[in-house]
Amino acid sequence: MPPNIRIAVFRSSRLQVSQGLDLARGPGARWVMLGIPTDASPESIVLALTQIDGVGQHPYTLEASLSAARSTEQGN
Repeated sequence: MPPNIRIAVFRSSRLQVSQGLDLARGPGARWVMLGIPTDASPESIVLALTQIDGVGQHPYTLEASLSAARSTEQGN
């Protein structure tokens, strides 16, 4: 993740992403709150993270991220 983004991850009943500008840290800085339920799949978490970084705009990067998530899930 870019250094100008602070992310807080918390347990939630549903997968949710909230974000906004972090005016205290300067221009371009953002905050993100990422709620992850205990039954979330790695793929759904990766797709939620694409909302933060814009990875979904680059298809090969998205597919590589999803592939890594699948291999992590199989390893656990």
